[in-house]
Amino acid sequence: MPLLKVTLSVELSDSARDRLLAEGSTLVAELLGKPERYVMVTVSQDPIRFGGDHSPAAFVELRSIGGLGPETTQSLAKRLCELVDQTAGIPKDRTFLNFVDVARSNWGHNGSTF
Repeated sequence: MPLLKVTLSVELSDSARDRLLAEGSTLVAELLGKPERYVMVTVSQDPIRFGGDHSPAAFVELRSIGGLGPETTQSLAKRLCELVDQTAGIPKDRTFLNFVDVARSNWGHNGSTF
């Protein structure tokens, strides 16, 4: 159900990428109260221009069916920015986040929708 997509302007070592994938998955499951077996996490590297320059930056998108109320997104924003800073060295003021609450009929898995 939840999909965490992290796009970074910097390349990560294998160990840093694996840490971001693993900790991102656990964090999303924990804060959304969803089974981790349904959480998907992707990490990619692309050029990002933010604030008029190419300094290290990140874009984090989290899609989920429900669970994205104001209190939860505030906690997610804080914890995800900390994780990006710890694993990629990108400060929170260079990280944009987007939270998307997806309708059950617009999210599919295993040949059906939720």
